[in-house]
Formats: sequence, C-alpha cells, structure tokens
Amino acid sequence: MPRLFHHLVGAWAVEVRPADDRGRWLLTLHGAFGRHVWTFSTTMEELPEAIAARISAFFRAAAAAYRPPYVH
Repeated sequence: MPRLFHHLVGAWAVEVRPADDRGRWLLTLHGAFGRHVWTFSTTMEELPEAIAARISAFFRAAAAAYRPPYVH
C-alpha cells in the first residue's frame, strides 16, 4: 500500500454525518490534496460498507491517475 499510494502523502481524516435529507449521509475525506465530499443514501446497517466502497474507489482512481515523474 505505501508504494502504491506514496504520492498521496500526509494525513487523511474521514468525517461521516447525516445529511440534511433524511436517509442520506455526508462523507468527507480531508487530506493533502484537498477535501472530497460524497452524499449518498443507505441504511445504517449498510453504512460501513458504503463508506469503505467510496473511499476505496477514490484511492483506486487516484492511484490509476498517478504518473510518476520521468527520470532520464
């Protein structure tokens, strides 16, 4: 993992709270590259899996988009 995500340096913090709309959640990821926010609906029982899926997708996309600097 560190080798895959080494370009995403720094500390990351996750905040989850109910959104203003009933049944919806607000997920915020704060990190070295800014603040990323998702809103989604799910049940309380499925909330942990929904959070993990969104954060995992974010880091997979960030890793896929990373292009190491060219070194001659």
